[in-house]
Amino acid sequence: MESPVTRNIQKKLCRWSLLLWWCSLVPEVTLGDYRATRGGGEASQEEQLGPCVGCSLDAGLWDDVGDGAGRPRPVPGPLIHLHSPVESDASFYGDGFIQLKGAESSERNVLRIRFRTSSADGLLFLAAGRSDYLLVELHAERLQVKLDLGSGERLLNSERGTPLNDMAWHSVEVHHEQANVTLTVDKNSHTFLKMPGPHYDLDIDDGLFVGGSGGLDKLYLPSDQTGFRGCVDEVIFNEHDMLSSLRPYTGFKSVHEVSLGCSPQFFATEEDPVSFFSSKAYISLLPWSTEQEGLFECVVHTSTTEGIVLYNSARGGDFVAMEIQQDVDSNSTNLIFSVLGNLNADAGYLEVETNPGSAVTTFSYTDLSELKVYYVHKGVRNSRIVFRVSDGERASNTVVLRVMAIALEYTIANNTGLEITQGEHGVIGSKQLAVQTNAVKQVVDIRYDTVEPPQYGELQRLHSSGEWRSTDSFSQRLLEKERLRYSSTFREIQTTAATDYFKCKVTIAGRATTELLFPIRVNSGFKSSIAEDEVGSKGGTFNISIQLVNDQKPRDLVEKRVLFVHKGVSTGRFVLFVSDGKHFVSSLLDISAHDPFLRVANNTGLLVQKGHSVTLSTSNFSVISNLDIRDDSEVVFSLQQAPKYGSLYQKETKGVSFTLYDLKKGFVSYRHNDSKHLADSFNLTVQSKGLTVTARVNVKVYLESHQRPPIVQINNMLLVEEGKPVKIDEAKLEVTHEDNLPVEIVFTVRETPIYGFLRLFEESTERFVGTRQSPVVTFSQEDVNAGNVQYVQAEPDQLKDAFVLDATNGVTEVTGIRMSVDVVPRLLPLQVSNFSLNEGGSKALTQEVLRVTNRHFSGINFLYDVTEPPLHGHIEHSRSPGVHITSFTRRQVEHEFIYYIHDGSETLDDRFMVMANDSGLRKQSLPRTLHIQVLAVNDEPPIITANRVLRGAAGFCEARLAGGSEAG
Repeated sequence: MESPVTRNIQKKLCRWSLLLWWCSLVPEVTLGDYRATRGGGEASQEEQLGPCVGCSLDAGLWDDVGDGAGRPRPVPGPLIHLHSPVESDASFYGDGFIQLKGAESSERNVLRIRFRTSSADGLLFLAAGRSDYLLVELHAERLQVKLDLGSGERLLNSERGTPLNDMAWHSVEVHHEQANVTLTVDKNSHTFLKMPGPHYDLDIDDGLFVGGSGGLDKLYLPSDQTGFRGCVDEVIFNEHDMLSSLRPYTGFKSVHEVSLGCSPQFFATEEDPVSFFSSKAYISLLPWSTEQEGLFECVVHTSTTEGIVLYNSARGGDFVAMEIQQDVDSNSTNLIFSVLGNLNADAGYLEVETNPGSAVTTFSYTDLSELKVYYVHKGVRNSRIVFRVSDGERASNTVVLRVMAIALEYTIANNTGLEITQGEHGVIGSKQLAVQTNAVKQVVDIRYDTVEPPQYGELQRLHSSGEWRSTDSFSQRLLEKERLRYSSTFREIQTTAATDYFKCKVTIAGRATTELLFPIRVNSGFKSSIAEDEVGSKGGTFNISIQLVNDQKPRDLVEKRVLFVHKGVSTGRFVLFVSDGKHFVSSLLDISAHDPFLRVANNTGLLVQKGHSVTLSTSNFSVISNLDIRDDSEVVFSLQQAPKYGSLYQKETKGVSFTLYDLKKGFVSYRHNDSKHLADSFNLTVQSKGLTVTARVNVKVYLESHQRPPIVQINNMLLVEEGKPVKIDEAKLEVTHEDNLPVEIVFTVRETPIYGFLRLFEESTERFVGTRQSPVVTFSQEDVNAGNVQYVQAEPDQLKDAFVLDATNGVTEVTGIRMSVDVVPRLLPLQVSNFSLNEGGSKALTQEVLRVTNRHFSGINFLYDVTEPPLHGHIEHSRSPGVHITSFTRRQVEHEFIYYIHDGSETLDDRFMVMANDSGLRKQSLPRTLHIQVLAVNDEPPIITANRVLRGAAGFCEARLAGGSEAG
C-alpha cells in the first residue's frame, strides 16, 4: 500500500510531465529536488527525484486541488525562472546574431557585456529604433558607442591603451541616464559623453541584437557592417538576459549561427589542422586565378579511401581537381608512361632528349622530371594524346593531354643603338637590343648571326674565362646577361663623329625570321686648347695618331730590360721621351715607391658542376706586387691545404705547385670527385723574391638542376604608410629553387625605388644598415624570411613606388622581378567643392561637396569637424532643424542628412572650414575652406526715400523732379 508521501510525489511527477512540452523551449532549467522515504515513512532508503532538466516551479505556482478534471490548476504567480546553463559562453562566427524582438522606451538604460575576441572590428550590441539607436562595437581594437536619441548621433570611445582583441576576457558597461552617458571598460577605464537635448528617451522599436544586425535595413547602419567573431558570456540590457537561452522562439527570439560554449577555433593558429566532419563539409576559398601555373600544398590525415581534396572550376567546363583514391604509393623511379594513342598523329609526336628525331611511345618518370621529354610539332594545330602510367604491377586510368599549337609571334622590343667614344668599349644588353615572343616565359632560343660586321670596331663576347673575344653570333640570353660589347678599334685620325653599324639575321626557334640593323655612333674623344697668334686661346678638337716610321716595337721595354732604381723621396715624376729617330713624343711618368709587397689582387672562388672540372685562371685568383718580377715562372703557387672533395691538376697530372705562367696559360684545373658535398676549399701559398702570401680559395659545386633558373613563387604588392617602413617577408616576396637553401638565393637591386629605399637589419650588430643616400642593394631570401628586409617610404605626397630585383642561385638567375609599392597617405586626402545657393536658402553637403578620394579610406565612417563655422549661416542635421552642429559623419553626408542653411542676410558670400578625422586610424586631414556664393534675392519691399512738395509759378509749367531736391 502506497504511502501518502509516495502518492503525492507521483501526483507531482504527473503534473510535471504535462508541462514538459512547454518546458522544452527553455534549456537548462531545474525542476528542483524532492526526497521521499519508501514504505510507511520509516524506510531507510531515500529516493531522490531531481535535479531535472526542465522548468523550475515556484512554491505557489500549482496547487493540489486541480480543476475538476484531474489536471493541476495554475494560481497567480511567475511562470518560470530562467537559469544560466553550465556553459554560459556563446560563440559568434562573424555572420551570427541573436535578436530579441519587442519595443520599449526609457531615459535610463544599463548595458553589461563580457567578451573575448581576436578581431579588431565587430558589432557587439544594437538596440534598434526607427531613428533612435544604441550601438556598441569594436572599432580599430577599441570600444565605440554610437548613440542617437533624436538630436543627432554622438560617439563615445574607450580610452587608448591595451587593445581589446587580445583574446582575454573584457567587461563593458554602458550607463545612460538622461543626458549623461558613461562607458566603463574592465572596471577601471571610464569615458563620458553629454547628449544634446531636448530628447533623452531611447525609443526601441525593432528589438535588441547581439553579434550582428541580422540584415536590418536602417540608414544609420552601414551596408558592410562587420559582425562579431569571438566569445560572449554575458549580455544584459536593463533586465533582458540575451544569453539566457540559445533556443529560438517564434515571433519573440531569433538565433542564427550561434553555438554554445567558447569554440576552440578562436584559439587556433596557422599550424592547427582543420577538420571536416562529413562528406558534405567544405571550405570555400578565394577564386584561383592563374594564367600559367599555380601551386596548392596541404598535409592530409585521413582514414577514408577516397575523397575530393581540392576542386576549382573555370569557364568552358575546365576544372582542376585533386582527390584521394585508394592512395599504395609506388617508387617514382619505377613509373613508366605509355602513349596509348595519338588521336591526330599528323600533328606531331613525342621524343626523348637522348634520341632526338625518333618518336617514342613510352618514357620514364625520371625522363619527365628531368625535362627530357619533348613534343615535336609537325603542322596540324590541334591534337590529343592518351596516356597511362604503370608501376609494373598496376596501371592508372587513362588521361588525355590536349595539344594546341599557336603561331610564333615576335616583335623587335628594343633596338636603341649605341653611342661610345673612339677607342672605348660599349656593352650591348637587352635594353639596347631585344626580341620579344609570345612563348611562355620566353623559353625559346633566339639567336643573332652577323651578316654584315661593323666597319670601325668589332663585336666581342665575354667568355667564362673572363676574356673578351671576337664573335660573329650571339643569343638573347647573352644580351640579358650583358656579355656582349662593341669595341672601337679604328686607330686613324677621326675629326668628327663616325657612324658605324652591324647587320644581323635573327633566328627564333631554329627559323630565320628577319634581319635588323643596329646603329653605332662613335664620337671623337680628344679636346684641348689651341694657341693662336691672337692674344688668348681658342677651344678646339684634334686627334693624335702615332705611326712608327720603322715599325719597330720598343724591344727593351717588351723584354723588361729597363729598370727604375729608387733613391730618396717616395714620390716623384720625370719626363719620358719616345723617338723613332724622326718623330718623338713625350709624357710624364709618375713614380710612387712603397715597401716590397706581394698580395692577393682578386679571389672570386671557383664554380664547378658536380663531378666535373673547371679551369683556375687569373680571373679567379691573382696576385700583385711591386717586386722586380720579369718572368711569370718566378711566381710559384704551392698547395698548402688540399681540397677534401676534389683535386688540383696541372694539365693532366695531380699537382701540388705551379707557376704564374701555368695559371695564365690555363694549365691548372680543379676536378670534383662527384661526391654529394657541394662545397669545398683549398689553401694556396704564393712565393716570389722572398715574400709569401697565403689565401683560401672557396669552391662552390652546383648540380645540373642548378642550371635551371630559380622560380618566383610570390611577388605581392607592398602596402606602406607614408613616411614609414614596411617589412618585406616571404608573404610578399619568395624566390625558390628545388636544390638551393634560402640563404643561397641572393637578390640584387637592379632599379632602386624612387620615393624610398631598402634597408637590412643585421642581427649581429642589432641595427639597420642602408640609408636614402646609401641603400641596401643586395640581400638573400633568408633575410626576407627572417623579416630583416624593409622598404622605407621617404618622399611625401607620393602614392606609388616600385623597384626591380634580380635573383640568382649562384649559377643562373631570374631577372626583372618588379616589386610594386602602394602608399597609404599620412593625411586623409579631403577635397571640397565650392557651391552657390539663393539668399536664405539651404544646400545639402553631399559627397560632391565633401569627399575623401583615396581608396584606402573607402567605407570608413570618419568624422567631419567644422573648425571655423559659417559667418552668415549654420550647419544642421535634417532631422534636427534649427540645431547648429559642428561635427557630422561621412555616412550622414552620404545619406544627405547634413545641410548648410543661409541666414537670409544681404551677403554675397560665406565660408566655413572643415577637416576629416578618424581617431581609430589616428588620421586626419588638413583643414579645407569651403566657399559659398550667395545669389541675391529681391525679397525687400520698395521704400520712399524722398517725398517733398512740388512748387511752381502760375502760368509756368516747367518743373524738374529730383530725389531730395526742390523744383522752382
